[in-house]
Amino acid sequence: MKHTKALELVDLLLEIQRITTVLDPLIEEGRAEFEEFTSSLNEILEKVFPTYTVVISGPVGSGKSTLLSSLLQEAGSHPIASIGPSNETFAPMSISFSKHANLIVWYFGIDILHTIEEQLTSFEREGDHSHLVAQYRDIRNRLRQIPAVLAGEKGREVVKRISLDGLNRDTTTDTIRSYTAQSSSLPDVYGIYRAEITYPGRILRDLRNVRFTDLFGFGEPSPLINIKYSRFISEKFPDAVVYVFPDRSITQDFLKLFEIQSFIEKIVKKGRLFLVLNKADAYTDSNVNRWPAVVAQFRAAIAHHVPALSKLVHEIPIFILSAASIDSTIQHIEARHIRDASLSSLHHLRDKIRDLSDDLEDSSSDPSVYLGSLFDLMKTLDLLVCGVELSLDQIEARIPSISGLIGDISNRQTSFEDERVSRLDVFRATLENELVKHLADIDYENTVLFNMSECEPNHPERLFGWMVESAHLGAMQVFNYKLSKILSEIGDLVDDHLLRAYREYVLLQDKAAKAESSTISGISDTTFKPLSSTVEHAAKDFVRFTNNPQLHLSAKTIFEKFSNWYLRKRCVWNAERGQNVSTIKNQIYLNVEKAIETFMLVYVCEDKQLTKSYLPHICFGGVPTLWEQLVKHVTGLDELLANQIRITKWRFGLYQNRRFFVSNRPEYNRTAHELLSKKQQAEELIIKLA
Repeated sequence: MKHTKALELVDLLLEIQRITTVLDPLIEEGRAEFEEFTSSLNEILEKVFPTYTVVISGPVGSGKSTLLSSLLQEAGSHPIASIGPSNETFAPMSISFSKHANLIVWYFGIDILHTIEEQLTSFEREGDHSHLVAQYRDIRNRLRQIPAVLAGEKGREVVKRISLDGLNRDTTTDTIRSYTAQSSSLPDVYGIYRAEITYPGRILRDLRNVRFTDLFGFGEPSPLINIKYSRFISEKFPDAVVYVFPDRSITQDFLKLFEIQSFIEKIVKKGRLFLVLNKADAYTDSNVNRWPAVVAQFRAAIAHHVPALSKLVHEIPIFILSAASIDSTIQHIEARHIRDASLSSLHHLRDKIRDLSDDLEDSSSDPSVYLGSLFDLMKTLDLLVCGVELSLDQIEARIPSISGLIGDISNRQTSFEDERVSRLDVFRATLENELVKHLADIDYENTVLFNMSECEPNHPERLFGWMVESAHLGAMQVFNYKLSKILSEIGDLVDDHLLRAYREYVLLQDKAAKAESSTISGISDTTFKPLSSTVEHAAKDFVRFTNNPQLHLSAKTIFEKFSNWYLRKRCVWNAERGQNVSTIKNQIYLNVEKAIETFMLVYVCEDKQLTKSYLPHICFGGVPTLWEQLVKHVTGLDELLANQIRITKWRFGLYQNRRFFVSNRPEYNRTAHELLSKKQQAEELIIKLA
């Protein structure tokens, strides 16, 4: 009797755990108490009821859902005992025991849109990814239409519970498929990353520690499938894997399992990998007397083609069957024999899973050890339910103000991209004026030094060569002593003049957003991540770039090549006999100045009058000018700022889309009251057990 009551208490605790998971996003008042409650409850449940996740995996069309359906098939079955064959599962779907039939679905949070947007931007920037760009745009647009996704935060996603109690088989199947099948007309299927069905099935009761998970087929082409798969594996590492083969081929789908970290150690070596050769009725050697030989041949094939399993494959259980023959009627001359042999294999597979469940049962603790702690935990549920109801009231009251705030932000947002050309032209003029001032301050006579003792005024050819070489050396002296400093000062100018426009806009946007949000109850300054911090960081990065020694070395290399060409090809030299020393010096000073001014005006700001003639000669080998790098940076900064604005709008939209919670308020109210009812039942059981 006491054991029965203990099991009843465990069932109640599991229901309380599920309900609090659903209410999690609504907990604002009492968040610390809630997190302490869930942590303590989970810790106790792991000790008194350690669950075991058995993943049913395999390629598309292998019959995973049909096999799981057969595993759960029972006489006088519950409407959901057989979930029905399906090859279109669009989210990992778990099945576990509960006294009440429910479908529980977990939605992505708002951060999934940021992830998709980042990947989309990356593909668009790289080019040659038109197919992926189209896919990611479609996914993004679909996710934007799902209120539950927009309402969820990272770490506090929306979880929805749909009661299946009292529904017949057809209605149950339709409801489940509407949330988990790719062909569903419900848009939510794109935003649901996992689902769980609970119901009071006899077989599930016998295997009460086991949670089965029907994992969608590997090899699905949709990027969203990969995202859901990665999310599931990161949250729910499998304790055992049943891999279903549709035939005897060993493909990349099977090898993908070994990409899971520690798969060999935690699954294979512990005897928790089970292989199923399904659809045996379709084999050419489908006679059941041949099945042992088929299994032996398949085992040898795995040893040969999967090196990681060569020494372990003989310990891996392999089952051969036709799940379709168990779950329905097949058209085959040996149908009865195939069904009988398949049932035998299925029972052996159940026995293996039951052994795992028994091991967990033996390692579990008696709930009576935790009765005092559980009774204390139950007392906090009243406070949490009050917090949920208060949160719903606050959300409903905020919606009108928040809707207006969204509109204001959208109206203020301007397109930097449209203004970029005119803004850069204005800045180019400012930059050029500043650069001309810096260049005018260079004292060439005291900076350009050369050895007059090597000058031969009476030999024109030697004089010409000496003047060009001296001018080139002098130009490099000017670069080392003067131009490096000018480039650094230009970097400061870029920060002060160009990025100031961005900062002013962003600070204005932040200030307006905070001022308006302060009128909305419950939203604090910490709710918003200021755009200014991100743009300020980018500004500092650019300043470091313009003062980067590597940049100056690159400019020096370009200038060295350009000045050598310019002094020889574009400068006028008078090398006739009779030139006096003063005239020779003045020619060198003048031509060095021309080379430097031409280079700097084209390299730094691409002067409109000089650039067309000299840009090809400055950019030897396609090396970009400082101006080209600056424009590239500005373009990247535009994209960064646009993304930040979108993120901020999403964060505001998060509150606006909590309209989702209000529209579902009756269901949340019922869930909260049910939680109190379960809590009262649990307290009564605790008292009886104590």
